[in-house]
Amino acid sequence: MRFLSLLLIACIPFSSHADEQSTINDRIEFDSRGQRVVIRTSPWADLKGTTVNVEQKLYVNEDGNLHYDYHQQNTSTQLFHQTLCAEDGMLPAMGGETVFIGSTTGWHCSRVVEYDPDAPPLQKERPLNQEKSVDYVFTNAPSGSAAVGVNFYSTGSARFQSSQAGSLRGSVQVDGRCSTYFSQYYGTPFSGDHSARVVCIVHQPRFVSTGTEACVPKQCGQSTGTISVR
Repeated sequence: MRFLSLLLIACIPFSSHADEQSTINDRIEFDSRGQRVVIRTSPWADLKGTTVNVEQKLYVNEDGNLHYDYHQQNTSTQLFHQTLCAEDGMLPAMGGETVFIGSTTGWHCSRVVEYDPDAPPLQKERPLNQEKSVDYVFTNAPSGSAAVGVNFYSTGSARFQSSQAGSLRGSVQVDGRCSTYFSQYYGTPFSGDHSARVVCIVHQPRFVSTGTEACVPKQCGQSTGTISVR
C-alpha cells in the first residue's frame, strides 16, 4: 500500500491550500562517494512576504526518487526550514526519511511526543495511558485554487497517536504526479502532528484531485481534496 504524504494537523487544524510559485531550477552534482545529487532551487515567500530562492540538496535514491536530509542542507536552507515550521509551532522533520517524487519539492514539519513507559509519574510530558488510549490518525488533504501554468504549493496535514512503538508513515499527492513521502520509526508510544508542503504545476484549466494518507502501527487515516486550476 502506498502511503500518501503525511501532514499532521496541529491542535487547530491547518487549512489546506495552494499558493503560487515561479520556476524551479535543478543542477546535478556528485558527492565524494560518487552519489548523484540534485541541487534544486525554488522560490518561497519568507515571513516578510518577500520571495527568496531556497536551495535544497536532494540525494537520488536507487529508485530514482529524491531524498531530503535536513542535516545535509546548507545553513541558510536549514534556517529557512526552521522558520517555516516555527510558524505552526513545529520543527523540521528529521531523523526519518523524506522523499520527493520527480520534479516536485517541498517541506516537512513535525511536532511529536514520545512516551517513556518507565518514566516516573512527574515526567514533564503527560504520560500515555496505554490501557485507556485510543490509536488514531486524522488527515486533511490539500484543497483550494491555483493559477494555470504556474508552480504552486499545496499543504496537507495529519494528527496521530500510537499506543505502541513503531513507524509513522504517510504521503501527500496532487494530481497523482506531485508527491512526497515520509516515514520515521519511534521506539516508544508516540503522538503528535506533521505537516507537509508539495509543489506542483498544471498547464490546463481543470480540477485536480489531491490526497493525504498516514499510518501508525494500528491505525491509518486518509482524505481527499480538490484544487481548482484556472
